[in-house]
Parts: sequence; structure tokens; C-alpha cells
Amino acid sequence: MTNWITRLNGAANKEKTASGFIANHDAAESAKEIGFSHINYFRYNGKEESNDALNARLDGILAAVRPGDTIVYQYPMWQIDLKFEMRFLAKLRRKPGAKIIALVWDILSWLHDDRDRDYTGDWSLKALNEFDLVICANPKMAQRLKTQGGVKKPILSWDLSDSRYDGPLRAKSFQKKLYFVGRLDKSDFSQYKAQTKMALIGGMGPKSEPLSDAVLNQENLIFHGELPNDEIPYMFDGGFGVINYATENLDNAFFKGNGTYGQYNNPLKLSQYLAGGIPVIVASNSAHADFVREKNIGLVLDDLNKIDDILDKMTVADYQKMLDAVKPFQEAVSTGFFTKRALMEALRITQLGLADNLVD
Repeated sequence: MTNWITRLNGAANKEKTASGFIANHDAAESAKEIGFSHINYFRYNGKEESNDALNARLDGILAAVRPGDTIVYQYPMWQIDLKFEMRFLAKLRRKPGAKIIALVWDILSWLHDDRDRDYTGDWSLKALNEFDLVICANPKMAQRLKTQGGVKKPILSWDLSDSRYDGPLRAKSFQKKLYFVGRLDKSDFSQYKAQTKMALIGGMGPKSEPLSDAVLNQENLIFHGELPNDEIPYMFDGGFGVINYATENLDNAFFKGNGTYGQYNNPLKLSQYLAGGIPVIVASNSAHADFVREKNIGLVLDDLNKIDDILDKMTVADYQKMLDAVKPFQEAVSTGFFTKRALMEALRITQLGLADNLVD
């Protein structure tokens, strides 16, 4: 019996900068280190592909998977059209005795839509009931999947995502500075009025409007542009990493649900800041607010414009305590600890029937 995990392959530039590719690869490499094999696939444009051609392609991708194997399906597969994913899952379901586990990165319906409607018929949620086990971001997301998403299958909490990194790190000191890593078109920086400078690392989406001149000329913002993922942790020499920023007034048709969704997901930037060894700033309604507060690995702050007063009152000793608290988590997320733990627990549940750690 073989344990498998899906791995998305693609263009070299996306594997360095696209968060979906990076997260997928990190999980696949962590799984490989505990004995999993990879099911490799590419991002196909299959809109014009015939059903016979698609079936032949999928049969080739899944040729090595045997009855009774366990397959961790990184969800979603980031395909251009849904047909590929639907048939991929259907073919796995027809493998006799196979155990199929969803390792959920995102629920696309909730990310792209924030209307008050029934989402349970959307494939991104309905399909989760085709798996034997669902690994989701955290307990808060698990409860939303159960109550609003119609997910009836057992759910295991990932708790925290990883951000694998084995490069050098700089020494950290108490500095009045902030970092924000991510797509700049998913946040509204025009509302940031504090004097504490914030370094922005990231680019714009392909269909996004350019940032306004007013934002580009803000003296409290420093633009670094898009950088390879494995170069970012070395930039951090102090300060704090900002997880999310105001999106209420953001006119972004593609990420209409982003403001609400940020209360439930595991932001990849959270793990990247921890991998770089700096404390973080999260909103009080985020899934990780209690964790950040209890572990003293950062600040819980809803209005980022209050950061000047907070940093004015903070001492070097206060900041050093946070750095010390961050260190064990830096080592954990950098080496894939949380993914490995979740996958081993998933095997414990699906193969041994020991389900005591499932989300109630």
C-alpha cells in the first residue's frame, strides 16, 4: 500500500512567486520526507480537450495508484477549468478500497463571493463530501465548513500552515517598521496613515488596475515589488509582519469575499513571517488571534493606524520576548512540522480508525 500526495508542476517563475504553487510544493515536499510519493500533474488548459483525451491524460497521471492506496489531494488543483478536477476525483473514487483525503488550501466560492446565499451546492464545497477525510485550515474554518458549507465528512484541523525555508536569517532588533507580503490589489493601503513605515513586498494581479499615484506617493509605504519566495525571509531584520489589511472599501471584483474569508483561512504570509523569525500582527476576528496573543508571538490589532502609539510604548525587552517566543515556531514552519503532523494524524484516522482528534 502506498501513500500519495498530489503535486502541481508548472512554469519556473510561478514556482518561485505564485502562492498556490509554492504552498502546494511545500506540502508535497514535507509529505515526501515522511514517506509519501508524488502524483505529479500540470496546470492544463483543457477547455478544448475532448473527454476521451482528458480521460487518457488522467489515466496516465493515476496509473501508479493501486486499490487500497491512500491519496492526499491538495485542494483545489488550480486548474483553468473545473472539468479536470471533477474527473480526477471521480477516477480516484473508483479505486477500490482507496482512502482519499482533501488537504484544503482554499474554498474558492467563499474567496470570490461574499453574498448572503446558500453555498452548499457549489462544487468547491459539495465535492468535499466525496472525501474520506477533510484537512482544513483551523478549527474556525472547520466549524464554517460544517455549519455553512454543508460538509458532513470528518474534519481534521491543520492549525497552521508551513512555509519551508532553509536559507540564512538576519539578526533581529527592535525597529519601528512593518512588512506586508502578498498581492497588493487585495488590500487597501490608502487607509494607512501611521508614521511607522510599511514595506510592501508583492505585485498586482494580471487584471488589476494599477495602484493610484496617491498610494504610490505615500511616504509611509516602501515598495519592493514582487520577489522570489525564497528571498523574502532574509529581508526581515526586525519589526512586525502584517497579516491582513483593510479591504472593506476595496473594489476588486475577483476577490469580493476576501475580507470575510481572511477571518477563517490560514494566511500563507503568517507562516512566512514566522519562518523569517519576526512577530506578526493579526486582526481580532482572525482564526489565529487567540494563538498569537497566548503564545506572545505578535500583536492583535484591528486598526493598524494605532501602531505608532503601541510601538512608542514597547521596550526592547518586550520585543525580545516576542522574538524568543517566535523561535520554536520559526523552526517548526520552516521544516514542514504542521503539515507532517496533520498528514500523520490523517493516516492514523483513515488507516487505523483512531478518530479522537477530529474537530467536533
